Amino acid sequence: MGGGGRGGVPGRGRHILPALALALALVLSGCGKEAESDGTGVPGDTLETAFFSFTVESVRQTEAFAGKTAPRGCGYLTVEVTVRNTTEDEVEMYDTDFSVQWGSGPSDYGYPVTTDSETGEALDTASAGQLPAAYTLAAEEERTGTLVFLVPADADQLSLTCQEAFADGTAGDTFTVDLLEEPAAEK
Repeated sequence: MGGGGRGGVPGRGRHILPALALALALVLSGCGKEAESDGTGVPGDTLETAFFSFTVESVRQTEAFAGKTAPRGCGYLTVEVTVRNTTEDEVEMYDTDFSVQWGSGPSDYGYPVTTDSETGEALDTASAGQLPAAYTLAAEEERTGTLVFLVPADADQLSLTCQEAFADGTAGDTFTVDLLEEPAAEK
């Protein structure tokens, strides 16, 4: 499932895998754009991994996306995110660098619809603003686009999560954005 096989950049010892652990939702106070160092945030906060920073710009739940209706009991979650390479090298990015979690069960998570959930195969985007399954960011380059997830229609908790993972098999920090919390700028 997901991008475990697609997540690395050879020779750079870097890739980010979606976290399969439970998302820890923490309400942050204040109006700042920089999140606390604990790796949690709300829409509008900027979280910084070892290789890139990301900001959830907006979140929307809908029954249809790009003319396609979600299966019964499900809905689409669109997450507009700005990703910025914070290194001096190119960074290969994958949609599976991010996952969405909606509960505490072992299968209460999903990857963007641009990756086949059974085969891990990259799929085409359905709209112009959607982030593709794979793309490259030049040093200090920034890109804004939409990640689209299929989630249970009755989900009462949703979080966007990524976890650093390195070529030597060690895991780094986990970063989580509580998608149902109000944006930092509105607090």
